[in-house]
Amino acid sequence: YAANAALLSTLPQRGDLIVHDALIHASAHEGMRLARAESVATPHNDATAVDQAIADWRRRGGTGRAWIAVESLYSMDGDRAPLADLAAVAARHAAMLLIDEAHATGVFGPDGRGLAADLEGAENVITLRTCGKALGCEGALLCGPRTMRDFLVNRG
Repeated sequence: YAANAALLSTLPQRGDLIVHDALIHASAHEGMRLARAESVATPHNDATAVDQAIADWRRRGGTGRAWIAVESLYSMDGDRAPLADLAAVAARHAAMLLIDEAHATGVFGPDGRGLAADLEGAENVITLRTCGKALGCEGALLCGPRTMRDFLVNRG
């Protein structure tokens, strides 16, 4: 919970836009409530709507960075985000893709690395992996570019 709240309240800045899935976890909503950036919800698992929301924001004069916030696996419905499509949207708009892997870590992907394992190391992807579910301990891991990690350590 705290990792998602810290991530979304710290990294997006004034003038940025957070586009989030309508069914994203309450912890992400808490972070967006504290954030300096504007946020907008899009219909669940609709990459086209995410693309359109960013394009509309740019047409209205948005000049900051776009941030796309999703869960890889939604626990309430059990469905998966269209990560490949969302990664393409993020690349097209020079956006950051924030993927909450809380329900996929330890269960899905190669060696339990989650549904976003094939996006590891991408400079525009940040993943959150909780330790409290399948890993059986407490805490969370935020994985992403070095500058993001340094910024969170100093400002989160």
